[in-house]
Amino acid sequence: ALRINPMTVSKAWANLERAGVIEHVRGQGMRVCESTQAPADASALAPLINTLVTTALQLGISREVLQHAIDDRFAQQPPSGNNS
Repeated sequence: ALRINPMTVSKAWANLERAGVIEHVRGQGMRVCESTQAPADASALAPLINTLVTTALQLGISREVLQHAIDDRFAQQPPSGNNS
């Protein structure tokens, strides 16, 4: 429904795994790592941000609409005590 290229999804999974956010468990698929310590800065997210922005541009989604979607997603998260 979102018309996202399967390679984009594959790259996102690989980037999350490389960043230590998820791990591949043989026979079970992908799993969120137990140690979900936040990165010291957003540079660890650069590959994911690049993929997100590229996909948004390919779909004709403006910066403003993308920012609104990100803001909405953050608003759905419960407070974590992290002010970053």
